[in-house]
Amino acid sequence: TRMPIEDITQVKNEAFRELEKISSREGLEQFRIAYLGRKGRVPMLLRGVATMPPAKRKAAGMAGNALRKELQERVAELEDEIEEIYNQLGDLLDVEEDDDSEE
Repeated sequence: TRMPIEDITQVKNEAFRELEKISSREGLEQFRIAYLGRKGRVPMLLRGVATMPPAKRKAAGMAGNALRKELQERVAELEDEIEEIYNQLGDLLDVEEDDDSEE
């Protein structure tokens, strides 16, 4: 069987590939639920750490917690980036509406 550290690395790689594709609030929320939610992939990995031999538990727990923190930070960054894009689009639409009303 595979070691949980390998599982953590695999989940990390998959998560960051998925994060690169996200361009909407809805997509980001779906990602957050799938990876960081109560029944998400990262919490499930962390629950699995408890069943590991004590010698490997600490390293796996630290790796899992580091992944969770890294994903939370990236999700927050993406949230800001997406919000900025929505705001810029809103400003553009407001400007276009103002132009239309002057005719």
